[in-house]
Amino acid sequence: MATTTCILSFMEEKYLSGLFLTKHLGDIMAALIQLGHAPLKKPQKDGEDTTAPGKFVMTREKYDRLTEQQGLFRQRLSSLLDRVYQPMAVKYLLVIQSSGASSKSKSANAPSPAAPRWLKAVCGELLSDRLLKKSGVRNVMRYENALSRVCLFLRDIL
Repeated sequence: MATTTCILSFMEEKYLSGLFLTKHLGDIMAALIQLGHAPLKKPQKDGEDTTAPGKFVMTREKYDRLTEQQGLFRQRLSSLLDRVYQPMAVKYLLVIQSSGASSKSKSANAPSPAAPRWLKAVCGELLSDRLLKKSGVRNVMRYENALSRVCLFLRDIL
């Protein structure tokens, strides 16, 4: 959380934001999605045993603080998505949504775990928001068109 907050503060600087957005847009989006939308553990009810050493206990205060922070990260994600080149936003949302869908891990060619349902749902919601904005369908088509040109280029050289 602290690292993402630090990177977001760097992005407020005119000269640094371009560097971060061109090199790490997908990483920043993934971090903001996780920090803003990941399900939180429910707070422990009064009277439950909270004395187990080394065990995390979600108190009502922690839950409220984390919920408030999630709202801030959601706002930052929305702001970021609104200001970046929309075909790139669509590209990274699709990549994040399908994370792990077809990649193989290095050990014994076992498939990596699929993205959690909450992540797929959030990315789908954000993609829908991109589509419903002005020129949203055109932005998706631009991404698809560019992707197909890259595939044709790679097919020709390979």
